[in-house]
Amino acid sequence: MKSIVVNLCFFIIIFMFYGCNKENSIQTALVEYDGIVLYSNDDGLHYFGKISETDNLFKIYSNRPLSRVGVNSVICIDNNGKPEIEGYWGNITLSQNNNLYLYQIHIKSNNSGKDRYFQLKFGSGETFCIVNVLQQYCL
Repeated sequence: MKSIVVNLCFFIIIFMFYGCNKENSIQTALVEYDGIVLYSNDDGLHYFGKISETDNLFKIYSNRPLSRVGVNSVICIDNNGKPEIEGYWGNITLSQNNNLYLYQIHIKSNNSGKDRYFQLKFGSGETFCIVNVLQQYCL
């Protein structure tokens, strides 16, 4: 009985060290863009940009599919649990070429009287990239 307890303690200690020494396995999804200025301070895991209050059209290319759309901290999903790609804020159209996704993003004019914050997540799990966009409002 004592040997079972000793062996059990040994395995618990081994698993504790394994868990503590496990490397961070988050990988950045490939994201390229056109028609918008974005910057990143963490090697492309998060991008930040700002667009005008008028209609905006820009493109984002990614090797991972769009997995989440957020507008002003509200996650936009359709009835099937997929990202909602059309709403009062604008729309997103998808073209796919081999393993590359091309998203054309149209953001409508912001007449709401307050800034709008968009968050687009490409990929999921341990491979992703998040694009954050601020749209100021019309005075």
